[in-house]
Amino acid sequence: MRYSGRTGRFPPFDSVVVIEHSDHPSGLATRARGFDLWPLIVAAIVVAIDQITKAMVIRSLGPPEAGASKVIIPRLLDLRHDENTGAAFSLFQGRSTTLLLIGVIVIGVLIYYYRALPQGQPVLRLAVGGVFGGAVGNIIDRIRLGHVTDWIHFTHYPTFNIADSCITVGMLTLAIYLLLMDRSARRDG
Repeated sequence: MRYSGRTGRFPPFDSVVVIEHSDHPSGLATRARGFDLWPLIVAAIVVAIDQITKAMVIRSLGPPEAGASKVIIPRLLDLRHDENTGAAFSLFQGRSTTLLLIGVIVIGVLIYYYRALPQGQPVLRLAVGGVFGGAVGNIIDRIRLGHVTDWIHFTHYPTFNIADSCITVGMLTLAIYLLLMDRSARRDG
């Protein structure tokens, strides 16, 4: 059973009201009061995996000053504990507070514009959830530790973490989708 309709309030904040009955055995609907829950579920999974892996790295490799690392593939991939006070690829070092504020703003913009993206696109839902979860994972580090814990290191590439990976893959997916959508609109229009 499903009912949907516009609330008719203010256009930028107008939401679709959805009441769904779920056929899923758990009885859980994936939309509640006009908001798709899947990106939040994906984000929660990303945050959990990100924080668990960072805790494992800190516990097993010790502080970065110890210089411990675990070689996975010789001359290609190793695991190491790095503290990053900057952004991706260690840019803007020492600006953790500024980057924290930027992260919070990005999350707000992502939530606002998510509603404008076409619904029913599972890849977009995963991408948004990945970006959201990655941003939250790194924000948790900045608040709790004052830096982001990075630990995946490929030779000749900056050290990164699960959150960084999810942000990068999610943003690339969104960019590709929007470019293809724009190309399709120009071809049809």
